[in-house]
Amino acid sequence: MSTVFINLKERKNNRLTVASTTSPNTRRAVLPRKKKNVKPLPIITCKCGAQILLVPDVAAMSRAIERHVLSHKTKEKKLKAKELDALRDDLIAKVFERAVLPKSP
Repeated sequence: MSTVFINLKERKNNRLTVASTTSPNTRRAVLPRKKKNVKPLPIITCKCGAQILLVPDVAAMSRAIERHVLSHKTKEKKLKAKELDALRDDLIAKVFERAVLPKSP
């Protein structure tokens, strides 16, 4: 097992120098620093305020919507089938709206 340490004093051009102590000849690699501007994950928001992560897999997205609709059914027992269908359709419409939005640079 090799030991890796980061020498924080050796910063050049916004990069960190990493050295490995696996052999007498120390090998050095330069790693770029992480970007500070992280893009938020794509989500859709239900009428109840719950947020559902938007994933590119259609089957997984369908299962996530269905699980959320069923959670509404268990929380609010008076919901009728029409209301659940309307909620499901609203979430699906939000998925399609989010999918066709142009990606910002």
